[in-house]
Amino acid sequence: WQALATGSIGLGVGRFWFGFFHSGFSQMSNALLAGMVEPGRRGAAFGIASSVWMLGGVAGPTVGGLLAYLCGLRAPFWLNAGILVAAAFWARRSLTDRSPAA
Repeated sequence: WQALATGSIGLGVGRFWFGFFHSGFSQMSNALLAGMVEPGRRGAAFGIASSVWMLGGVAGPTVGGLLAYLCGLRAPFWLNAGILVAAAFWARRSLTDRSPAA
């Protein structure tokens, strides 16, 4: 949606909905991590996950700005969309059903 915006209102609406749905991602990923990692290794797993989040917070705007400069203002949004789609497919494929056996 954001890459297709033709004005500031469309971009603002796209950014709002991206932020709205993205706001729960950190909590969801922490819950998944806690459920997938054995208790003795959770500290290390959360440390790695936190480091990756911080790296993304630094590298994301830098790479996005460079990409916008080189390829146009829509390019970072298209890259973000591609990464999100790839992550959705990866998560769907790699996460197993964790519901208790009946």
